[in-house]
Amino acid sequence: MSNGLIFAGDLYMDRIVAGAKTGRLLFGNVPNLSITENVTQITRASYMRDSRGSALETHGDRQPAVINLTSDEFNVQILSIVLLGDTVNVAQSAGSITDESVTVKTGAWVKLANEMVSSVVVTEDIEVSPVTYVLGTDYEINARLGMIRALTGGAITDGQTVILAYDAAAVNKERVRGGLMPSGLPAELFLDGINVRTGQAVQLTVPRASLFPNGEIALLNGETSFQQFAATATIERVIGETADYYLDLVADPA
Repeated sequence: MSNGLIFAGDLYMDRIVAGAKTGRLLFGNVPNLSITENVTQITRASYMRDSRGSALETHGDRQPAVINLTSDEFNVQILSIVLLGDTVNVAQSAGSITDESVTVKTGAWVKLANEMVSSVVVTEDIEVSPVTYVLGTDYEINARLGMIRALTGGAITDGQTVILAYDAAAVNKERVRGGLMPSGLPAELFLDGINVRTGQAVQLTVPRASLFPNGEIALLNGETSFQQFAATATIERVIGETADYYLDLVADPA
């Protein structure tokens, strides 16, 4: 008796950098994962008197297999694919700044050298008896982003250079650098799956595929539903492998 298929699984991605694998990372929640085998049929048709229009012979010209996947997980691995980039860590060290020179604008924000700032003091850019400006009267501070704005009617003029002293907190970020991989992102894909109808384990191994974004990434669009990010992967044959990919139906332990 055959059984139906209701599938669930965890998809892992192992990015390939300079020909070397970097380690499997869980891709996240994947509502859709599908493989398409593309075959172009080439037919020699009959033009003979008694069989015109019939197929004399048909040949299948196989094209590269393609994986389509959709994820609604928000992490740097997925974003690096959608944005054709890589990931790096960016760190700001904690410390005290005593003499940062900034040219301010009236009514517009100017970025400081650091973010997550506190205990900000703004003074006139002179060495002898500088004026200390007043927060809320002469200027505003966006402490989280590390920005200053001169206020209209305050003592700081548009385009004036001021000196800032402040404390900066430690900040750590995972950064996606977009647009670095126009040829696609190479990776091994591994699916640890299960047919929840029967409990049988199913595994998919793709030794190498080049992943490309498929559609936009909506960072702001007014939607109230969770966003999904789509990618297409062209499966490539790896030297030494016996197939382009492997789908294993795992037998229960004896």
